[in-house]
Amino acid sequence: MIFEYFFQRILQKRFAARLGVSVPTYQKLESGSSTVNIGLCVSALELLERSSDLDSLLAENESLFEKFDARNSKKRKRATGRNLKND
Repeated sequence: MIFEYFFQRILQKRFAARLGVSVPTYQKLESGSSTVNIGLCVSALELLERSSDLDSLLAENESLFEKFDARNSKKRKRATGRNLKND
Protein backbone atom coordinates (compact mmCIF):
# COMPACT_ATOMS: atom_id res chain seq x y z
CA MET A 1 0.00 0.00 0.00
CA ILE A 2 2.80 2.45 0.84
CA PHE A 3 4.58 1.36 -2.33
CA GLU A 4 1.48 2.19 -4.41
CA TYR A 5 1.32 5.66 -2.86
CA PHE A 6 4.97 6.40 -3.64
CA PHE A 7 4.68 4.93 -7.13
CA GLN A 8 1.64 7.09 -7.90
CA ARG A 9 3.40 10.14 -6.44
CA ILE A 10 6.42 9.51 -8.69
CA LEU A 11 4.15 9.15 -11.72
CA GLN A 12 2.41 12.40 -10.82
CA LYS A 13 5.73 14.21 -10.47
CA ARG A 14 6.95 12.92 -13.83
CA PHE A 15 3.76 13.77 -15.69
CA ALA A 16 3.52 17.18 -14.01
CA ALA A 17 7.12 17.87 -15.06
CA ARG A 18 6.32 16.89 -18.65
CA LEU A 19 3.37 19.29 -18.60
CA GLY A 20 5.48 22.00 -16.99
CA VAL A 21 3.25 22.43 -13.94
CA SER A 22 3.49 21.73 -10.23
CA VAL A 23 2.20 18.52 -8.67
CA PRO A 24 -0.71 20.31 -6.91
CA THR A 25 -1.79 21.80 -10.25
CA TYR A 26 -1.58 18.36 -11.84
CA GLN A 27 -3.66 16.92 -8.98
CA LYS A 28 -6.30 19.58 -9.66
CA LEU A 29 -6.31 18.47 -13.28
CA GLU A 30 -6.77 14.84 -12.22
CA SER A 31 -9.62 15.69 -9.87
CA GLY A 32 -11.46 17.69 -12.54
CA SER A 33 -11.17 21.08 -10.88
CA SER A 34 -12.74 23.87 -12.90
CA THR A 35 -9.87 26.20 -11.99
CA VAL A 36 -7.45 24.39 -14.30
CA ASN A 37 -6.63 26.19 -17.54
CA ILE A 38 -8.19 24.53 -20.60
CA GLY A 39 -4.81 24.77 -22.33
CA LEU A 40 -3.39 22.46 -19.68
CA CYS A 41 -6.14 19.94 -20.40
CA VAL A 42 -5.29 20.09 -24.11
CA SER A 43 -1.58 19.62 -23.39
CA ALA A 44 -2.29 16.61 -21.17
CA LEU A 45 -4.45 15.02 -23.86
CA GLU A 46 -1.74 15.59 -26.46
CA LEU A 47 0.90 14.00 -24.20
CA LEU A 48 -1.34 10.98 -23.74
CA GLU A 49 -2.00 10.90 -27.51
CA ARG A 50 -5.72 11.31 -26.86
CA SER A 51 -6.37 14.65 -28.55
CA SER A 52 -9.42 13.10 -30.20
CA ASP A 53 -11.05 13.11 -26.75
CA LEU A 54 -11.02 16.90 -26.83
CA ASP A 55 -14.30 16.95 -28.75
CA SER A 56 -16.06 15.02 -26.01
CA LEU A 57 -14.52 17.27 -23.37
CA LEU A 58 -15.88 20.39 -25.06
CA ALA A 59 -19.15 18.89 -26.33
CA GLU A 60 -22.22 20.90 -25.52
CA ASN A 61 -24.68 18.71 -23.65
CA GLU A 62 -27.42 21.30 -23.55
CA SER A 63 -27.97 24.79 -24.75
CA LEU A 64 -27.63 27.28 -21.93
CA PHE A 65 -29.87 29.67 -23.86
CA GLU A 66 -32.66 27.09 -24.06
CA LYS A 67 -32.24 26.31 -20.38
CA PHE A 68 -32.47 30.03 -19.53
CA ASP A 69 -35.56 30.49 -21.73
CA ALA A 70 -37.27 27.47 -20.19
CA ARG A 71 -36.61 28.74 -16.70
CA ASN A 72 -37.81 32.26 -17.45
CA SER A 73 -40.77 31.38 -19.67
CA LYS A 74 -43.02 30.81 -16.69
CA LYS A 75 -44.73 34.11 -16.11
CA ARG A 76 -45.32 35.22 -12.60
CA LYS A 77 -48.97 35.48 -11.70
CA ARG A 78 -50.32 38.61 -10.17
CA ALA A 79 -52.14 38.44 -6.91
CA THR A 80 -55.86 38.13 -7.44
CA GLY A 81 -56.70 40.56 -4.70
CA ARG A 82 -58.98 38.05 -3.08
CA ASN A 83 -57.49 38.70 0.30
CA LEU A 84 -57.93 42.47 -0.02
CA LYS A 85 -61.13 43.94 1.40
CA ASN A 86 -62.71 47.03 -0.11
CA ASP A 87 -63.75 49.56 2.49
